[in-house]
Amino acid sequence: MTTNAARTRRRSRSDELRTMLQHRLYQLTRDVQGKIRDSRVDQRIDTALRRLDEGIYGDCFECGNEIVGARLRALPFALRCKDCEETHEVAEQREAQRRHLSAPFFD
Repeated sequence: MTTNAARTRRRSRSDELRTMLQHRLYQLTRDVQGKIRDSRVDQRIDTALRRLDEGIYGDCFECGNEIVGARLRALPFALRCKDCEETHEVAEQREAQRRHLSAPFFD
């Protein structure tokens, strides 16, 4: 028969191990998300370099106007000027809402 003290020690050890594992999972998740974010930035910079080689870097993908230098310094891989980016984001949000509302309902 197990004593209360032994059960308490096991529960305490279990709690410590759970906390350790959860912390490690958090660290690994954060590291993976960082690597994914970095790889996306790397791909975008590669695209920006190709656009530079093609002579179209710094020009808005939508309207063709020049993207202001401050925006390019902040986001060197920007494809759109501020106004076109805002319009693009609103359109994406509308599309996402439309897809969500038109999705079939499942029981």
